Amino acid sequence: MQQPQTIVVGGVVLGTTVQTHRGYHFIALNLRVEPLDRLDWATLPDIHRVARHLYLTGRLPERPVQSSAAAASLAASFCY
Repeated sequence: MQQPQTIVVGGVVLGTTVQTHRGYHFIALNLRVEPLDRLDWATLPDIHRVARHLYLTGRLPERPVQSSAAAASLAASFCY
């Protein structure tokens, strides 16, 4: 099992990830990425890409999220 990975953008800590048997679990540490809190992701690059985009723009990326669990949860929370 890997050590938790901290996601930092421009010196601001957005959150951390914990590896699970299903992939990676995101724990938001910044209010701007709170909609992603407690979601599971297939890969670390997916988490980094979406968290960074949400933090910088205030909205989710237009491209569909690769993680099916995360996509279902985000789709229920947001309108694209």
